[in-house]
Amino acid sequence: MPLYPSEDRIVAELYGAEAASAMSGGWDGVAKVLERDGLPKRDPLFGNRRFWPAVEAWLRRRNGLASITGGFAPDGDENWT
Repeated sequence: MPLYPSEDRIVAELYGAEAASAMSGGWDGVAKVLERDGLPKRDPLFGNRRFWPAVEAWLRRRNGLASITGGFAPDGDENWT
């Protein structure tokens, strides 16, 4: 996925290639509603496209997967005595 994909590419990623052609006409309305909730807006400096990593991160947060983190970094030997 390019960092700044076309809206059609985003629609295909979100809905699947088969549904993308049917959905692309309605995506502009869906995107406007989602932008009110924080969907990253199009950036005019990058061909009026959205930054995909930010879109993906927003979708993860929206679906409750925002703060999945790894374990803690080792900080030395444990002293259990």
